[in-house]
Amino acid sequence: MADCAKYDLSDGELWAIECGVEESDYERNSWYEYSFGEADSLKFRLAYDRGSSVMFYEVEASEQVAIRLEHVAEIMGEYTLKGGRFTPHP
Repeated sequence: MADCAKYDLSDGELWAIECGVEESDYERNSWYEYSFGEADSLKFRLAYDRGSSVMFYEVEASEQVAIRLEHVAEIMGEYTLKGGRFTPHP
């Protein structure tokens, strides 16, 4: 998402996002929220569902960023996150 917004995500920010997602819980409606990019060009919410291992997300972005994100979402839909790595669906 950071690349789509042309934002240089620091290691500290990535760590904060990872920690925030780990504490999120979709079933309890507990979402992690973050924004970055020029003039907050991208805002997102993430919630992890431990029972199904599905990551839910909501994104608010400028039209240009949204178009790039649609392509990323299509690609991500073809993969599963296992052990911190994305693997293709069988």
